[in-house]
Amino acid sequence: MIILIDDDKLIHMSWKLAAQKAEVELVTFFTVDEALEFLEKSEVMPEAIYIDSQLGHNIKGEIEARRLFDCGFTEIYLASGLKFKPEEIPPYIKGSITKRAPF
Repeated sequence: MIILIDDDKLIHMSWKLAAQKAEVELVTFFTVDEALEFLEKSEVMPEAIYIDSQLGHNIKGEIEARRLFDCGFTEIYLASGLKFKPEEIPPYIKGSITKRAPF
């Protein structure tokens, strides 16, 4: 299972289409709160969590990702249209990709 957290409906749609074609289980959320609520009930540990850097309302994904990390999730990646230098990525985030689905 792959998780995407992004505030853009179009990104959700494009990732879902890519996941369907690649036969990847994808679950999407608009907020970290929604994702954490789901993950608390889930018996499956996600392979990876992708989070947008700009989640709307001045909420930064790289800051919100710390909440996921503190709950024991370690495969966290930024999925952003912004380019980050390695030193700009917090140590609890594995790396950064574009908004394009990685599968």
